[in-house]
Amino acid sequence: MPKNESDNKIGLSFSIRRGKLLIHKGTIQALGNPEYIRFLINKVDQKIAIQCCEEIDSNHFRVPRMRPNEPFEFELSSVEFVSILFKIVSL
Repeated sequence: MPKNESDNKIGLSFSIRRGKLLIHKGTIQALGNPEYIRFLINKVDQKIAIQCCEEIDSNHFRVPRMRPNEPFEFELSSVEFVSILFKIVSL
């Protein structure tokens, strides 16, 4: 059983004010614990997806390693990136 209820959470959390995007542990686990991910953005349907990728792929982010008995945090800090994402899903 997870130590924290958020360990099972699948999804993303945005903080437009802080310019941060939190990718939940459950999301990374659901993707098979990839080493790299990237975002796919569909402006027409106002959807965001996360895709496993390789280091050679453009616009990738390295996923921090999960360590046993340690909290997992994957937070991206970019006011511009978060603002773009927030605008897409808020249209």
